[in-house]
Amino acid sequence: MAYALTELGALGDAEQNARQAIDRVPEARRDRLRVLLAEILARQGRTPDAMQLLNELVTRDATNTLALLSLGNLYNRLGNAQRAAEYFEKVLSVDPDNDDATRYLLQAYLT
Repeated sequence: MAYALTELGALGDAEQNARQAIDRVPEARRDRLRVLLAEILARQGRTPDAMQLLNELVTRDATNTLALLSLGNLYNRLGNAQRAAEYFEKVLSVDPDNDDATRYLLQAYLT
């Protein structure tokens, strides 16, 4: 539901739904929802909150490619292509076949 609400632009409702889902789903599925929550926060203009959440995920699991990709995208949106590229390279060190990271890395280099 949070995904759909995000796409509809109902970010406040999406945030609330994501937070509720995080509390209800098994631990193994929570990190994916936390990345979604961080993306919602960033779209709301709450970049520091989004960064903090994503950094917490990466601190717990340095191989969390979803969180690493999101951090890279967030830095790219902030105009820091060099820092973004670092995160995309980290994704590729964990998952060399990650097409998203490859595409985003190329975009960062071209910026």
